[in-house]
Amino acid sequence: MGRDPGADDLTNDKRVPLDETPAHSVTVAPFYIAKYETTNAEYKRFAEATGHARPPGWKQGNYPAGQDDFPVTEVSWRDAQAYCEWLTKTNPDGVVFRLPTEAEWEYAARGTDGRLFPWGDFWRDGTANTRQAINTPQMLLLPVNVEPNSTRDRSAFGVFGMGGNVCEWTASDFAVYPGSNYRATERDLTCKVYRGGHFASL
Repeated sequence: MGRDPGADDLTNDKRVPLDETPAHSVTVAPFYIAKYETTNAEYKRFAEATGHARPPGWKQGNYPAGQDDFPVTEVSWRDAQAYCEWLTKTNPDGVVFRLPTEAEWEYAARGTDGRLFPWGDFWRDGTANTRQAINTPQMLLLPVNVEPNSTRDRSAFGVFGMGGNVCEWTASDFAVYPGSNYRATERDLTCKVYRGGHFASL
C-alpha cells in the first residue's frame, strides 16, 4: 500500500505526495466489492424509499434526464453510509453492505502484483476518465457503461472506474502511514479517506 518518495510525473511539483508514502505491506481479509460505481438510478431508489435528502445538484429531487447510468455525485460520507445500510436492510439474502476500507480499496485497484494503476504500472492516456488521461480541456462525467469506464479503466479483479470518472469514499479515517514523514494537521485527523481519480483531476 502507498508509494515510496521520489520523482512523480503525475503531480504538479513532480514529487510523490508525502501523505502517500511510504510503500508498506497491509493484509486484508477476503471481501467483495462492487464492480461498478453507484448510479443515479440506484441512488434514487434509496432516496425515494427512505426519504433521504437528494444530492444538492439534483433539481426538484431528480437528476438530469438521460443520466440514469451516470455515477451519483455530491454524496457525503454519511450519505454513502446510509445507502449501504439501506442496501443491507433490503437485501433478501442477508448480505451486509459497507464501504471498503482504504486498504481494501487500494487492493481492489492494484491487485496482487501491487501495480501503480488499476490497469498496470504505467500511466496510459485515454485509459481513465480524467482531464489528463483524455488530453482535453473539456471535462465530462461519463456513464459507468461507456469507454473508458466500461473497458480500459479496469483493475485486475474486474472493478471498473477506479482510475477516473468519480472518486469513491472509503470507511477509513485519515491516518499517517507507518514510517511516513507527513505531518498531519488537526483537520486531516477529522477526515474520512476517499480514493481514485475523477473526471476533472489532472
